[in-house]
Amino acid sequence: MPFHNGAYYPYSSLTQGTHSSDGIPSVLNSPISHAASAPSMTPSSGASTFLPFKFRPRRESVDWRRINAVDIELVMSQLDVDALQEHISTVTFCSLDGERCQRCQSPVDPALVKLLQLSQLMVEWLLHCQDLLSLNLRAAEERLVAASLEREQLQAQSRKQEEKMKELTAELKHRRKVIRTQQSLFAPRISSSHKCPHCEKYFLNNSFLQNHLQRRHPDEFQTQLQSDEEKKSQMASLKQEISSLKQQVVQQQQDLQAKIAEEKEQQHLHRELQRELDRFKSEEMARMDRMIEDSRDGMRREIKFLCNQNFQALSEVSQPSRTKTPSPVREPERDVDRYQEMHLQAIQKLELQMKKQDRKWESKLQEIKSEHESEKNQLLKELSQVQSLVEEQQELSRKLQEKEQTIRAQREQ
Repeated sequence: MPFHNGAYYPYSSLTQGTHSSDGIPSVLNSPISHAASAPSMTPSSGASTFLPFKFRPRRESVDWRRINAVDIELVMSQLDVDALQEHISTVTFCSLDGERCQRCQSPVDPALVKLLQLSQLMVEWLLHCQDLLSLNLRAAEERLVAASLEREQLQAQSRKQEEKMKELTAELKHRRKVIRTQQSLFAPRISSSHKCPHCEKYFLNNSFLQNHLQRRHPDEFQTQLQSDEEKKSQMASLKQEISSLKQQVVQQQQDLQAKIAEEKEQQHLHRELQRELDRFKSEEMARMDRMIEDSRDGMRREIKFLCNQNFQALSEVSQPSRTKTPSPVREPERDVDRYQEMHLQAIQKLELQMKKQDRKWESKLQEIKSEHESEKNQLLKELSQVQSLVEEQQELSRKLQEKEQTIRAQREQ
């Protein structure tokens, strides 16, 4: 059913029985939806899809029995959209050319035909717009699915980076602990007197110790120098590695924040698009309700106006042209004059109204006569054409009989 939550969703170019991405059946069998099934018009081809639009010719006949069988009040009270769907194709693409009244066999009023044609074009255009909106909505949903997949990938990468960052942080803590241990080992010697590691001598400062080592322990001094250089290089490499790890952590945090911001922006865009679609649907439904209500009010006013005119005309015809009111027997002469003046004014007013009504009815009668004359002339013209055709057929039959008689006479000879 193409109606969902009070909104009409046209059948898409998918085969009948399939469903669109929002759970609405896609079973529209119009040329607009068939044109949308081209490869270049798929929802994934772009953010907005423009379908080619062309009005269909109206060639279908009207099934008046099915139309008369529809109960409009029942459809309105029960919101029977199935009945609307059953007759939408017939009403939209039917043709009233050549249709006549079933009672009087007179042609349909051109104004009503024009009104129906305008309604058909509006319905066909609304079907096209709904189809376009469905395609755009499907494309937006596909983009949302792609964004969700990308979001999941980014979250997986973020979890991997977090695990790696935890490992690097643990290694960094371990190395800091090693450094603190080494510093704690060297701290007492630096704070107190400097003792030679190879003998029992003490020195006031490090320079004296170095001189002692160069003189008394040259081999150990060289070994110590090498070990100190190795330690320094190791410390430098550790510091460099720590700084690089810090930079990597900062860079990863920045990338993660940028991805989170991008994801939030995409979610915001999706919410904005959804709100815009909801607003558009509500505006369209409100506009259609207003149009239907205005048309109902106009028809009610016109019916009421016609009823008032008929009632006024009947009342004016039934009234006598002049009414005589007996004057009071014992009223003053001034009241009698005033009453007579009012009576004369009322009579004049009624006469003017009767004249206007007579002119109006005369004009209507003339119009009816002219229409009758035109119809009469048309019927006479058609009758003359029929008579001429009958005469031609009679003439042909007479000639055929003469030829048959001639052939029969020749055979008898």
